[in-house]
Amino acid sequence: MNVSKIENHTIFQLFSPLNDWIDYVFVIPDEDAESALNIIQSAYDDWNKTDTDTLISDYIAEKLSASDIACEVYATA
Repeated sequence: MNVSKIENHTIFQLFSPLNDWIDYVFVIPDEDAESALNIIQSAYDDWNKTDTDTLISDYIAEKLSASDIACEVYATA
C-alpha cells in the first residue's frame, strides 16, 4: 500500500541582508500564493512600523492565519 502524497507549494524566503536574525522560509499552498505574497509584504511593512516584541515570522504567520492561509515557517539562519 502506497501512502505517499505529493503536494505543490510555493516557497517565500524572507530575509534581511542587514539583520541575520531575519531569515525565514514560508511554505504556502500554491492556490494561496498570490494572496500570501501580498499579506507577507504588507505584514513585513506593518511589523517594521510597530513597537512589538513579536518575532517577524510569528507576526506574518498570524496575519496569514487570520486570512485563512495555511503556512509552515522555517528559520534558515
